[in-house]
This record gives sequence, structure tokens and C-alpha cells, in this order.
Amino acid sequence: MALGSITSLGVGSGFELQEMLDSLRKVDEATITLKEANKEKLEAQLTEFDSLNAKLINFKSSALALSLESNFLERSVATSDKEVAGATALHGTKIASYSLEVKRLASKSSWQSQGIETGSALIYSAPETSYTSDKQSVTTNSTPISFTVGQGASQKTISLEVASGSSLSDIALAINTDDGNLNEEGETHVTASVVTGTGGGKYIRLSSTEDNTLANNQILVSQGPGFIAPDLTFSYKTGATGSPVYVNVPPGSTYQDTVSLINGDKNNSGITAKLIDDGSSENPWHLTITADNEGEAHRIFLDNIAMTEMQGAENASLNASFSVDGYDYQRQSNKGLEDVIQGVTLNLEKVGETSLGISAETESMKEEITELINTYNEIVEEINTKTQYDEDAEKDGILSDVYSIKTLGKDLLSVLTTAVDTDGSIN
Repeated sequence: MALGSITSLGVGSGFELQEMLDSLRKVDEATITLKEANKEKLEAQLTEFDSLNAKLINFKSSALALSLESNFLERSVATSDKEVAGATALHGTKIASYSLEVKRLASKSSWQSQGIETGSALIYSAPETSYTSDKQSVTTNSTPISFTVGQGASQKTISLEVASGSSLSDIALAINTDDGNLNEEGETHVTASVVTGTGGGKYIRLSSTEDNTLANNQILVSQGPGFIAPDLTFSYKTGATGSPVYVNVPPGSTYQDTVSLINGDKNNSGITAKLIDDGSSENPWHLTITADNEGEAHRIFLDNIAMTEMQGAENASLNASFSVDGYDYQRQSNKGLEDVIQGVTLNLEKVGETSLGISAETESMKEEITELINTYNEIVEEINTKTQYDEDAEKDGILSDVYSIKTLGKDLLSVLTTAVDTDGSIN
């Protein structure tokens, strides 16, 4: 016999068993359905809490930025003529105005040689001699030789006597092996070598082995044959109290070689050498030497080289000269002058007059306050949207039953409109 489902409690009872079971199941599931609906609502509310919390953090950040004292101490400097001078001011600098007159800008000391046809022209020619071979005998008698290298306490005197019938090679060897010319390590103070002059003749060159150009390594021959030719040595110093720097120019050196000697010297004390073309039709090239920095402290002093002083000539001052509110000042440079007006850095641009006005910089405060207000408005709009009845959707906002959120806008407004006594000029 086949089995089937029971759909009736009995003939004439009027009750449908399946309908009753479905109704009972719905009653049992009602609690679960309600909890699931509450869970979805709570999850949605949690998402809104996170969104609102992020806006509150931004609000707090804006408020903290406004609490920084530095925001109220920023300063701006206005000048009536920016082409004459510019300036910046530190936080908290006294609000005031000043008159400024720039009388002279600081300049760089400079020197220039006479004009030459080309940079490859010789600045120091190798001497002409009548000796055509370094093996040729050049002395007919025993010949004394004496020379010095350096000066002061470090000066050394080398004296020797070469035999009759000595050649240039013999003389060079005698100088290089003389005990007075050797240091404790057996190295020479001065090295003699036989080189060829411009006309093909031979001569002896003496060169110092001292590579420190801050020590005078100039060689001076006091006694000996006239064919001994030391390097041309000139010196310079930057500033009246600076240490001299010595430049040794070997015979046969060009003007361009001299530029390289000066600029490549490890002891260069702050000058730059250049070859410039002034555009003249004849002899347009000049060797120039210019200080790397402005002012009298960097004035160049030259010795034993023929050049004409350009900037600073006839003792013209190299310092900047200016006045502030009628008081005269001199400074070594035009830029970064921090010791004239307290808290203000001056940058001189050209000769002329201008005024400086130091005032409170309020733009940053305005931006911070605007940011605070915008963040507050975003929070209030968020609260209103999520707590009020939505007529279009015909339902309450997701946070309408959270009382602390509904009153949050009023609480924030109360904080914003509360006056705070700072015991100062700002409340």
C-alpha cells in the first residue's frame, strides 16, 4: 500500500494541517528574522560611526592646528620697491616699519692683465742660451752656485761648487746630489733638470719639490752661472690678513696654463682665474682673477705679476653700504644680512631707497579657521542626514535612534561658541 502526506485532520474538521505547520514555523522564525534585521541595522550604524569618527578626527586635527602659538606669530615683510631690497622675518618679530637706503652694493675684487692676441700666448718664455748640448762643457773654472728656497724660518740655502769643465748634465747632477739639498729621506728640496729653450738651446731649470703653495717655495739664485733659470713665481692673498699663496709658473707656460695652475691649486684661497675676450680688434684676450666672494675681507693682493686692479681700484671699498632709519652700515655681502634688524634677513638688490613693513601674517590662520568651519559643517550635515526622517525613502535615518549622535551637533556648536580667556589680547 503506497504512503502519502496527511493534509487534513479528518473529514469534517475544517483544519488544514500544512497551513497550521507553516504558520507555526513563521512564529518560530519571527525572532530570528528580527535579530537578523537588527544585525543588519547595527552593522550599517557601525559603518556610519566609522565615517563620522573620521570626520571628528579631522575636526580635532584642525582645532589642534589652531592651538599652535606659532600660527599667531607668523610675520610677512612688504617692501615698497622689491627691486632695491627684499626681506624675510622670523616668527614673533616685532611689528614695525623701517626706511632703507642702499648706497653701494658689495662687489668682488678683480684684476686683469694687458691684452694678448690669444690664450696660447706665453706668459713666461723659456730663456735663450748658446748651449746646444747638455753634454757640452760650460765651465772653464771651478764655479760656486748658491740659491735659496722658501723664506723666513723655513728658508733653506743650498751652496755648492761645480768643477771646471762641467756640462749642464754635470751641474744638474751636482745640485740634485748635494747634501744641503737633500732632506732626511734623501729627497731634494730643489730639483735641477736640463731642458730645451724656445730656440733649441739647453738650460737648467730649478723647481721646488714643495707642493704646499701656502709655504713660499720661491727659488732665488744669489750666485752661479747666468743660464740657471728658476720658475717664475708670483703670489696672491685674499684679505689683508690672509696667508700668501704662491704660484710657480714654469718657463714656456701660456696664459691658459696659468689659469689651470691657479684654479687647480689645492690651496686656492678663494679666487677664480679666467681668460676673457673683450671683443677688441687687437689683443682682445685678458687673464682675469676674481675673488669668489664679495667684500673687503676677500680683497685680492697680488705680488710679482703685472696686472691692473679693476673692482676695488684706488682703494674703492668692496663692502655694501646702506642705511636703516638713518643709521649707516657696511657689510661684506649683499645677501642674508641677519644682524641689522632683529629677526629680519635683508637681501640688497640695487642702489636706491625703499621701505620695509613687518606685519602679522594672517593668511595661514584664515586657512586653518576655514578648514575648521568646513569640517564642522561636514559633521553637522552628516548628522542631519543620518538622524532625520527621509521623506523620499519614507523612513528614519540610520542613526535616528542614537541620542548621543542626534545631540552631537549642538554639543560641538556649544564648544565652538564658548569664549576662552587667554589672559592676553586674543580671546
